[in-house]
Amino acid sequence: MLIFSCKKEETYVGGYYWIYTYGLPDMDRIEAAEGISEKWKIKYHAIGGCLVDDKLIKTVEAKNRKTYAAIEKRYGKGWKEKYNKDSEDFMMKKVDVMDVLITNKLFRNELKKYYIKIDDV
Repeated sequence: MLIFSCKKEETYVGGYYWIYTYGLPDMDRIEAAEGISEKWKIKYHAIGGCLVDDKLIKTVEAKNRKTYAAIEKRYGKGWKEKYNKDSEDFMMKKVDVMDVLITNKLFRNELKKYYIKIDDV
């Protein structure tokens, strides 16, 4: 007996693996995830705000388990550690770029035009 299902798996949509989130967003984490999304083909999508219930949490966890399995199938075991390292590296590069910019006289003069302060530099 052969059974077919028309249900589309939602773990890979538009060329990206979708990981669903809820709760208060961590803006630094979101920025890093966006910065490495092209390399990993992973995007985060908030489906719940700060107030969540058990049903939403269980639904998100179930969807994400499927997505994590699909990501592991593509990138192999240990993908999460590599992903986290890429995320940290992205943020460190951002800090390095900002260090260069804020010590640049031309850039600092532009910041002054818009009343943006840079402390202790």
